[in-house]
Amino acid sequence: MSVVVCDSQAYDSLIGEMDRLEHAITIHQELARSSAFAGGGDSVDITAEILERTEQTALGQHLRNQLQRCEDALRQLERDGKRKCQKCNKEIEPERLRAIPYTTLCSGCSAELSRRQSSISLSLRASTRRTR
Repeated sequence: MSVVVCDSQAYDSLIGEMDRLEHAITIHQELARSSAFAGGGDSVDITAEILERTEQTALGQHLRNQLQRCEDALRQLERDGKRKCQKCNKEIEPERLRAIPYTTLCSGCSAELSRRQSSISLSLRASTRRTR
């Protein structure tokens, strides 16, 4: 079995992010348990409470997804000693990993994805305006 030496700054960033996320998840779970559904009230109160619970559920899921991404990134770093872009398979830049420890894309592929998403968004807005 070979030992892989990994980027200690990337490792430390991931561990720090995982600690932060685990703490946020714990707080979120405690808040969810402490705020029991009151029920009663008029339909506006009930609707507001349902919307708040929906947002809380979405936030909890988002935190858990980010934690999973960090765990996956840590496994890759421990296995390979570096993090590779899911799209182009090049090594992800250390400065990008320090900024976004759980990223799966290098800056080039991330920028390309952002440009594509912006283009699609603009196209959708333009087509929506034409159909009105």
